[in-house]
Amino acid sequence: MKDLKAFKSYSLFAFFLMSLCVLLSNEVSAQDCSWNNIAIEGETLNLKSTQVVRYGTATQYVEKTVPSGTKCSNTVFGDPAPGAHKLCSICEDEAALSCWKIIAAEHQRLNLTGTQTVRFGTSTKYVEKEVPNGAKCNSATFGSDPAPGKRKQCSVCDGI
Repeated sequence: MKDLKAFKSYSLFAFFLMSLCVLLSNEVSAQDCSWNNIAIEGETLNLKSTQVVRYGTATQYVEKTVPSGTKCSNTVFGDPAPGAHKLCSICEDEAALSCWKIIAAEHQRLNLTGTQTVRFGTSTKYVEKEVPNGAKCNSATFGSDPAPGKRKQCSVCDGI
């Protein structure tokens, strides 16, 4: 009986410590930074190194430390926003070397300032074209499908 009470006490203490660790790790990962969308759901992440990636929507997401080559998917991250289109993002500090930022998923309208150079495709297969504000992010607008069968997005370079 004495051993059972000791086991319960240690179990409660272990649970408390694990909960505290989870709270602290979430606090650290929720750092103040600007999150840069780097991939859409289903794509493979092309990272410089293992780093924290945010997966989900703007308001429903999870953060996980993953290596380059990880898939941006529910299988890896879980599903923080069932039924919603999800993106993978990294903290702006870690994304500073890339000027290309995702602005729309395939088939969405582009919200641009005037006419801009836009990339349409995946992170590794894409076409670039000057397009006006309001154009659609699709193969009809860009004249070709650079990655047939793959989810695509539109990106603009915001300059470094």
